[in-house]
Amino acid sequence: MINKVLNRAARFVTGDYSRRSSVTMVTAMKADLDWEDPSIRWKVARLSNFHQALGGHLAIPARKLLRPVEQTSRHTSPSINNFIPIFANKNSYRQSFLPCTLTDWNSA
Repeated sequence: MINKVLNRAARFVTGDYSRRSSVTMVTAMKADLDWEDPSIRWKVARLSNFHQALGGHLAIPARKLLRPVEQTSRHTSPSINNFIPIFANKNSYRQSFLPCTLTDWNSA
């Protein structure tokens, strides 16, 4: 749904309303406008909010909810900023803020 709105916005901004414009042309329009993918913006926003929560700047008690990783392997020292992932068996919970952000946070 968001992509449909972005495609229409790209057509509006560039002034190309022709029906002959294919999806690849709309993708090229968005690239010319230097618009990034919404999923990347959402990921950056989640990681930024998580960083602020770890620093105590948001009202999310992240340090109380999460357990740090004690040791990743014998060859690497444990990182103070990695946390044990939260297990989620429901897709709706797996894609919520903490489980989804922890996966991205630990992989960065």
